[in-house]
Amino acid sequence: MGKKAKKRFTEKLRLLKINRITNRSITEIAEILNPILRGMKNYFGAYYKSELSKIASFVNFKLKKWALRKYKSRRALKWLQRMYLQNRDMFEHWKWYKPTYFFG
Repeated sequence: MGKKAKKRFTEKLRLLKINRITNRSITEIAEILNPILRGMKNYFGAYYKSELSKIASFVNFKLKKWALRKYKSRRALKWLQRMYLQNRDMFEHWKWYKPTYFFG
C-alpha cells in the first residue's frame, strides 16, 4: 500500500469524524464504515495485510474515542469490548482483524 493511498484512506476516516457523531448508534456507525472498510480489504487485502491491520487499529481507536465521548464513562470501553466479542460481524474489520489487546 502506497503512502498516498494510506493517507487518502485515513483522511477519509478523519473527515467522517466518527468520534464526534455521538447522536448515532453503533449500528449506524457500522453502516457508514463497512462499505469503506470492505473496499479497502478487497483492494489492498491480497498484498498488504500488515497495512490493513494498522488501518483496523486506527478504526478501533476512533471507535474507542466515540464510545468514551458518547457514554462519558470508562465502562464504555468494557461495553465496546463486549460488542466486539458478541457481534464480530458488526464491523467489517472485526471479521479479519484479531488483536490481542483491543479496547483496554
